[in-house]
Amino acid sequence: MRRIKYSCTITIILLMLVELGNSAGLPTTGVDLQIRNKYVWRGAVFNTDPVLWPDLWINWNGVTFYTWGSCDLTGIKQKQMQLTDLAFFLDYTRTIDPITPTIGFALYTYPGSAYGSAFPTTGELYIKIGGDLKFVQGLLNLNYDVVEAKGLYISSSLSKGFSFGPLDLTFTLSGGFANGKHNAYYYGLDKTCLTDFGATLKLSYLPPGDLSKFLAITGDINFVSIVDSELKDYMQTYADVQNVHGGIGLSVVYSFGGD
Repeated sequence: MRRIKYSCTITIILLMLVELGNSAGLPTTGVDLQIRNKYVWRGAVFNTDPVLWPDLWINWNGVTFYTWGSCDLTGIKQKQMQLTDLAFFLDYTRTIDPITPTIGFALYTYPGSAYGSAFPTTGELYIKIGGDLKFVQGLLNLNYDVVEAKGLYISSSLSKGFSFGPLDLTFTLSGGFANGKHNAYYYGLDKTCLTDFGATLKLSYLPPGDLSKFLAITGDINFVSIVDSELKDYMQTYADVQNVHGGIGLSVVYSFGGD
């Protein structure tokens, strides 16, 4: 397994270096800031109170470095205004008609876990395959934890977008499946099963004029539920298994190449 992890990591790095070496373009960078009513991930609740999610990313010809954090706003477990989660992503995306595959690695760290002592650092290799299915957009996402959980999580989604002048509306349905090792690590039950189902409504507003090139206001509302009955019975002893969560945010984008 260690050999697979290193081989995949080296492959990602080589693909990125080749693409950057062949490129004459300039990078694009962005900052996002969201306030959310709670922190829910793969159907599991990591913080029941409002959180602040900042992130920073830079993309250069399909190679993206992205860092994201979650900050506790209310002091659950005495962690107010502390960064409880910090993640780093490095991936490479290239369109190969009719699909757009992405390969990457995510490193998850927990400098101040919202549930007490910090969790150990872990990481996932991931592959995403997106494509246009005529009337909707499809996405398949495979994540394999190569550090702590040694588990597999697979999610798929279908999205449909609508435009109303400066407003963009996207509706998404998604579902997750995971093996026993993943579920034992993140949910506490060693069982291979369907994990979560979700529905998301996302709204983006572009301001008029030149501001639309750099700035967007976003908002979303999500419903997510644990699917498997045994997993649901187990989890509801310590957390909600159905959650409505959402947030509002601001996105700023800057292209070093101009328009």
